[in-house]
Amino acid sequence: MIGWNTIVNTIGATFEVENAKAVEPITNEVIAEARIEYLISRIYNIAKVYGISGYQMERTIECESRFNNIQSSAYKNGIREDSWGIAQIHLPSWPEVSREEALDEEFAIDWMASHWNKAVWYGYSRKYDRCN
Repeated sequence: MIGWNTIVNTIGATFEVENAKAVEPITNEVIAEARIEYLISRIYNIAKVYGISGYQMERTIECESRFNNIQSSAYKNGIREDSWGIAQIHLPSWPEVSREEALDEEFAIDWMASHWNKAVWYGYSRKYDRCN
């Protein structure tokens, strides 16, 4: 097999090449997809440690926040629910958790796994495998 440099040296030509290989541009969408892929991988790894369903954890986060690191959009009696992060940790129910911790995606995944059978998430029906 003859290499590119051998061909160029043999014919004595000079070529200008701006980009010799195609690269996918890094966009906000690409970054968001990579973030979610990483979080899903993390969910399954942590679920395995706790002996719980990674699939159900993933679906719960999808239903609760769609992987958006946000405050809940639910209102009760005109007051916005004080639930935060991708796992929607309800701070009044768990006063030992700070808002900053709830918004830390790594913390939220670990916390969710360790509290899987202690806390209640309303966004996902484990029985019917669908968002409520």
